[in-house]
Amino acid sequence: MKKATFIIFFMCVGLFIIACGRKQEQPQEKAPSQEEVWEYRPMVYIQDKLYGDNGKGTNELPEDAKLLGTIETQQEITSSVGYDFEKSIFGETRDEMFEEWNANISESKTIEADSEMVDLLKEFSETKAETSMTRKMPDLAPFYDTSNETRVENCYINEIYIYDDAMVQSKPLLSYETKFELKSTKELGADVYLVEYREWMDKDYGEEDKQGQGSDVQAYLIKTTDGYRIIKSWPNSKTFEALQEVIAKEMTAEEIRTGSTKFQDKILENVHNK
Repeated sequence: MKKATFIIFFMCVGLFIIACGRKQEQPQEKAPSQEEVWEYRPMVYIQDKLYGDNGKGTNELPEDAKLLGTIETQQEITSSVGYDFEKSIFGETRDEMFEEWNANISESKTIEADSEMVDLLKEFSETKAETSMTRKMPDLAPFYDTSNETRVENCYINEIYIYDDAMVQSKPLLSYETKFELKSTKELGADVYLVEYREWMDKDYGEEDKQGQGSDVQAYLIKTTDGYRIIKSWPNSKTFEALQEVIAKEMTAEEIRTGSTKFQDKILENVHNK
């Protein structure tokens, strides 16, 4: 009995040794060579690393590889989102607008405006001056981000205000000179800015009739993938305040959004009746 037990024991030990020996003889799996990696398709080169469908990666392209193109990604700035300070003219008074402006100013940090921002505001101001010469309804949409209704409203009110100011002139304007002074630039948040500037216009009506006109302007700007755009702007003017109230009473939101000429026609009618 003992002899049989010893035989079985030695047989088990022998089988175990043989199995271990065979395992050691088997070659270890090696990483695929570059040639083996390159044969997989498709391959994508992401952040300086090439990936094939075998899950392997390398930090450089092979010599015989052909780069067909690149895919670039850029963080999209969603400008259509509304901010707390964006309110419809149908539900905001001028006093409320200034109160919110002052509150935002106190929470913002002062920065130096870059040339792109200044150029936008200068061109915006120059468009107002040109309207005094042409006496045609200005198009301010290129200066605005018009991705929501409140921004469209603000753009429309400024167009009407500028047009009305040009049409009430007693006689044609012969020439003008403009001045632009940037007073302060604040950063309210990521890509949101509060800018205050002064615009001045020297008007020449001929026959030694020269007049000066200027006002301070407050504006909210955002930076989009297309550059800086205005989302809310108003001159420090009682006329603008009164005009905003009249438009809110006499026009619907739909008329403003669709660019109705209702108020423009009313201005022309008032001019002709003088």
